[in-house]
Amino acid sequence: MPSVSQADASRNPAWAVPVFPARNLYRVTSLLYRSAQPEPEDAKLIQSLGIRTIISFRANHDDAHLDFPGVKRVRVPMDTWHIGDPEIVAALQAIRAAQKEGPVLIHCHHGADRTGIVTAMYRMTEQGWSRERALDELRNGHYGFHEIWFNIPHYLMNVDLTRLHQELLTTPAG
Repeated sequence: MPSVSQADASRNPAWAVPVFPARNLYRVTSLLYRSAQPEPEDAKLIQSLGIRTIISFRANHDDAHLDFPGVKRVRVPMDTWHIGDPEIVAALQAIRAAQKEGPVLIHCHHGADRTGIVTAMYRMTEQGWSRERALDELRNGHYGFHEIWFNIPHYLMNVDLTRLHQELLTTPAG
């Protein structure tokens, strides 16, 4: 298995940039970060990145311990086995709304699966990435994607992007 530095050196430069790999924290864009579940000791790092909103995709965890000054918490709970258009639209709308205030951190437990599909869909809907390119980052970006969640790549490869874009335009944020 390659070391972290070897893995980082071989990363596709279009993929998210490692910020703090121990927390699976990566910069997707200047306004979007992704990570595993943040901990209270991450407050200074999160604040130093200018993050204004933390969006959690965890279904059974409220992030109450993440009461960082100047950082808003938003929940968009997702069941990893049952991710579909309603969950993706809610997540993307929450990101869009929060980015109006500044950088956003999205996370689930590991920062790999629910966070991975939302990041992939963000790449496709906001950045014009192809399905194949988004799936490649999801699986090979060293975020720890768990292949047991076969429904995630299946959704990504089969989602009706035209309909999803329409839902994003017509569904109010937040």
